[in-house]
Amino acid sequence: LKARRLVALERSADAEFAVENYRRVAEGEPLETRIRVAAAAGDLYTKLGMNTQAEGCFRKLLELVPGRFEPLAKCLIRQDKVDEALELCVSQAKADGGPAGAMALAGVLGSVKGRKTGVRGLAEGVLEDLVKQHG
Repeated sequence: LKARRLVALERSADAEFAVENYRRVAEGEPLETRIRVAAAAGDLYTKLGMNTQAEGCFRKLLELVPGRFEPLAKCLIRQDKVDEALELCVSQAKADGGPAGAMALAGVLGSVKGRKTGVRGLAEGVLEDLVKQHG
């Protein structure tokens, strides 16, 4: 909450300091608390335009919740790391094997429409296979 107020006051350096302190304190907390902190910190950094820091939070979130890759994929796209985002989505969609993975992959593909990427063909092929499997 304090970090959000600092953001509202356009004091991003202070907000970053507050978020990092909060993340350090949360490391000793139960899993659910660490999950919420990683997601909230990543969201806050995104709002601040601090995508590198947000990426670190979303990587931590993926480590804590292996299927929760969409925030990281979107963060990578904001940084023009399109191939890395698509590779992440392809690997997660294959691992998931279900409609949730296909939907996430379709969303990321839609958000990078028109951008050049070497992985797009692979991603589209994986998506087609998943759609065939799950109708």
